[in-house]
Amino acid sequence: MSALLSNLVAIVLLRRGPQDLPASQAVLGGLAAVYVLIGTLVIGPRVGDLMVALAQNVTDMAVLFLYTWGLLGMAGRPERVTQTLSAIVGANVLFSLIAWPLMLALPPMDAETAVAPGGVGMLLLAVLFWNLAVVGQIYRHALSLRVGLGVLAALGYFVLSTAVVSLLFPVAGA
Repeated sequence: MSALLSNLVAIVLLRRGPQDLPASQAVLGGLAAVYVLIGTLVIGPRVGDLMVALAQNVTDMAVLFLYTWGLLGMAGRPERVTQTLSAIVGANVLFSLIAWPLMLALPPMDAETAVAPGGVGMLLLAVLFWNLAVVGQIYRHALSLRVGLGVLAALGYFVLSTAVVSLLFPVAGA
């Protein structure tokens, strides 16, 4: 377990890639369960309903799995799916833990204050950009791409997931 955590921290610090994780369905399943649980706890207070937060996280996970499977399948590298997903999901667990205290520090959200104000909002934005860089690096390794194309692949996932979650779970009063 400590080797897995050590490798995930190194991935988040852009020192390792998905190839440094085991190609294990059990590891991926465990990381996915932890990600959904932590993600639900992180956004639950913002959403106001833990079941909606859970559904949003499960939807995001489904988009991530389908998107990554599709990218790697089209690139002719389906054997890399498990390690790639483990790296992304594991990194997202760590980013969720980083974002959690920041999310708790935000004032209550309503339709007029959908954007995070001030310093906390800027810190959350920095975490988002760091997350995109890490996921881009993971896709770069998995797809044997240049850095910019890896980040573009990460941005594609982020935009698609945000659109699907927003479509299925619209913000009340927006």
